[in-house]
Amino acid sequence: MSGAKILIIDGNEKVRWLLEGHLKGRGYEVVGVENGLEAARNMREGLPNLLLIDQDIPMGGIKTARLLRLHATYQQIPILLTVNKQKVGDELIEQGKKLNLDSFVVKPCTGKLLDQKVEENLGRNLEKISVVDMRAEIADLAGLPVLLSSHRKMLQLLSKEDAQVEIPELIRTIQMDQGLTTEILRVCHSAYYGFRGNSIEGATTFLGIGKIRKIVQAAVILDIFKTEKEKTDDDGFSMLELWKHSVGCGLIMEEGGRRVKGRDHFIAGMLHDVGKVILQSRFPEHFAEVRRIVRSEGKSMYQAERELIGVSHTDIGHELAKKWNLPPTIATSIAFHHRPGDTLQHKRLASLVHLSDILARTLEIGHGGDRKKIGINPIAEPLAKYVFAVSKEKEKLLAEVESVVCEGREQSDQESAPKPAAVAE
Repeated sequence: MSGAKILIIDGNEKVRWLLEGHLKGRGYEVVGVENGLEAARNMREGLPNLLLIDQDIPMGGIKTARLLRLHATYQQIPILLTVNKQKVGDELIEQGKKLNLDSFVVKPCTGKLLDQKVEENLGRNLEKISVVDMRAEIADLAGLPVLLSSHRKMLQLLSKEDAQVEIPELIRTIQMDQGLTTEILRVCHSAYYGFRGNSIEGATTFLGIGKIRKIVQAAVILDIFKTEKEKTDDDGFSMLELWKHSVGCGLIMEEGGRRVKGRDHFIAGMLHDVGKVILQSRFPEHFAEVRRIVRSEGKSMYQAERELIGVSHTDIGHELAKKWNLPPTIATSIAFHHRPGDTLQHKRLASLVHLSDILARTLEIGHGGDRKKIGINPIAEPLAKYVFAVSKEKEKLLAEVESVVCEGREQSDQESAPKPAAVAE
């Protein structure tokens, strides 16, 4: 198949040069890159007929292949994996078979063997990954965090209507986690909420279950991602600003949801962009490239993620909500908050998150990673007046966001007692 394009991913410049020279001599168009990110950049410009990936690249050849396979456009491109002779084992072969990587080139190898393997694989059409398998692959590859049993119980207790919440049980569950108790009381002590007591019981009585609900939900989520709370990258992207945007969206959801559905859905707004946190944590180089595309090409993060990686923060957030056993309404609203008209169910809640995200952007509450203006999806237009009416309360929203995410954190961190280990289910 002379003239076919082969993309080589190998971190060893000398080996890459040798492979390029050999394959060009056989009449192939050859491009060499040093890692999976460079490959993804190159593939935005044009697709190869074959990928030749070395197992020893920084992310690992298998993991790089798995990430590339998430992109629907790349799923049918055959892949050859080059492996050092000492590292070939049953586990590696089994991992490869799951990706249809039943062809390995063991190094060092002869040019004749390489030619044979290339010819065997050029033109192979692999089956596309099913939706079910794709979701499982996203969850596994992204290493989604486990929800601790105490956290799970708190969220379950708070998922009920106000009058049905088992307050004594909720208080007992919170008190089992000293670190989380300290964080919840920190927020309750903020200037916005004004509680001056020292107990969760007192805070619940003083503030009421409605306010305690969102304080606890925000504290649980921020606690799970505590290592990502205040990270700022070299390009100025700030996790703190992302959390402000997320909490702001949650607060808008609280008020807008109450006006439309008779109850708030703070957690749906709070989690709508949580997939970005996972991308930043698990695939920092790819997420940095997403942000570069946003800055240089004027795309939204959602568009840039889909183009570069093939999946977006909405897909990852959807899988996280399912892993945490959150209600299907929440999972669906996260998955479709950029396109609520496409979901077959829970359109209203997805529309509310969509509108709340737009309003949080408009009011510049935090920063979700791009400033691109988002048009209102037609399915959401009838609800816009209810959600956008919340804009009159901008100063209140900003004050509450600061109290939940930032205010008094330094003092609280100094006073916090060591946090006992919680057991995951």
